[in-house]
Amino acid sequence: MFSQDLGNLKNQKPFQLSGSAMLSLNYYESSNDIQTYQPFSYLVAVNVTPAVYGFSVPLSFTYTKMNKSFNHPFYRFGLSPTYKWATLHLGHRSTNFSRFTVSGQKSFGVGIELTPGKFRFAFMYGKFKKDNAYKTIYDEELEQDEYTLKGYAVKLGVGSQKNYFDLVFMHIADNTDEYSDTSLQIHPESNVVISAITQFSIAKNLKFNAEIAASVFTQNMFATEYDMDDLPKFLGKMSDYLNINTSTSLALATDVGLEYKLKKFSAGLQYQRIDPGYKSLGTNFIRNDFEQYALKSSYKFKTGHINGSIGLMRDNLKNTKISNIFALQKTNMLPAAIT
Repeated sequence: MFSQDLGNLKNQKPFQLSGSAMLSLNYYESSNDIQTYQPFSYLVAVNVTPAVYGFSVPLSFTYTKMNKSFNHPFYRFGLSPTYKWATLHLGHRSTNFSRFTVSGQKSFGVGIELTPGKFRFAFMYGKFKKDNAYKTIYDEELEQDEYTLKGYAVKLGVGSQKNYFDLVFMHIADNTDEYSDTSLQIHPESNVVISAITQFSIAKNLKFNAEIAASVFTQNMFATEYDMDDLPKFLGKMSDYLNINTSTSLALATDVGLEYKLKKFSAGLQYQRIDPGYKSLGTNFIRNDFEQYALKSSYKFKTGHINGSIGLMRDNLKNTKISNIFALQKTNMLPAAIT
């Protein structure tokens, strides 16, 4: 995501222009009778960033005709101007609220970030991209836009970049009007996630960070509804808003870390647990149904750094699988260039 600072205009050049362009041509041939991709596809991508006295407006343009799943061209445009502690997001953006809520998911809409002093606020609303496995199979019957989910996310918090506490609320759902044909067995989904994220220094060189999230995920918004008398009072009052029915599940995700960091050396402990079925429609992918303990370390030297980790991991947390995985995980310490 691009952004620009408008608070230092007098030191900026009157006009600057930067950018990049890419042309990709692809040819596909297969001995199979079933052609998965088109024989010829192409992609043109142009990124241009004009700047006037430091006010830069990143512009991006993409034109492509790819495989059967995307047999129509699409366009993308987005910008994120920044002035001091305020940033505005417009158009196609890749937003990031937290790992378990909205992270790296492409969206089309509007958003704002405000960080005056110790106050932290962010909000976004728009359409989200949904990967639909049935879209390729039923391409002729299901003519939906690439962005089929609608929703919003809001973050409230206090602190700085080093020490902070944030609360994130996210609500994303399908438009049920687009799922009138039930013969395709494609169901509209709904998702609400609430997350608490924090990071702070316990002592000199010792930092604690954590995120704990709860996801209420409804696989089929058309599923049978519960009798209100069968639900706890607080859920009954929120059932319509959360789209609670017989396909709804509640799952938790936890990521807690402790890091001791010196100028050249760092070491840390990390604990992760993500319940089976945990999902967020604001992320591209979250691995679930596992618990992991890990010890990580790194060391910097003049021309690079080395890092590695070792830990224990197990899955099948609720014994719903036929087999279990219990593994000792190790990452070798390899040299890498310092950027």
